[in-house]
Amino acid sequence: MPPENQKVNLPWWTWIAPFFLILLAKIISVRFFYFDGFFYLYGSYVVALPLYFMWGARVFYGNVLAESITSNLTGLNSADMYIVHGLANAAKPFIGYSSYKLLSRAKILPKAYQGAWIIIFAILIPALLINPILIGLRVGAGDFNLSAILPRTMKQVLRDLIWGVTLSYPFMVKYTPFLKLKNISRWPAD
Repeated sequence: MPPENQKVNLPWWTWIAPFFLILLAKIISVRFFYFDGFFYLYGSYVVALPLYFMWGARVFYGNVLAESITSNLTGLNSADMYIVHGLANAAKPFIGYSSYKLLSRAKILPKAYQGAWIIIFAILIPALLINPILIGLRVGAGDFNLSAILPRTMKQVLRDLIWGVTLSYPFMVKYTPFLKLKNISRWPAD
């Protein structure tokens, strides 16, 4: 295992794998968890968040591409909005990862509360920032009524918080030490 201050050189496939993992998660979510225009489990987000923590910003490119390609599966009717929709969806885990990374490097977050900081800065705040934008895009594309913004935002924030806390964070805590030993994770698991 490399020392904490030494940067792990990740394998080349960590540039490509996020696209396929996020794409697969999105397709499974559309097939099994998408009802009445709402994802009850947004698999691409649940998969993307730990990937950002393990592999860093390189996940962003595959995330945008996978989200853009599958935008039509979510009922987005405006093809010119696919890339914008993909960027907004990829921004949520990227902002969470980036803000947590920035704050932890500044040494202003006590390590004793690492789980709480991840939940607040990597899950809750990005969900509060990005979900209204995503719904606003759908309203602008004519997919939803204007009155849907607040209820859908609250529903999506709650969903992201629940699945981030019950799936993404436990995955990171449980499997990152093993992946770090294999030199395929940059996230310190201490």
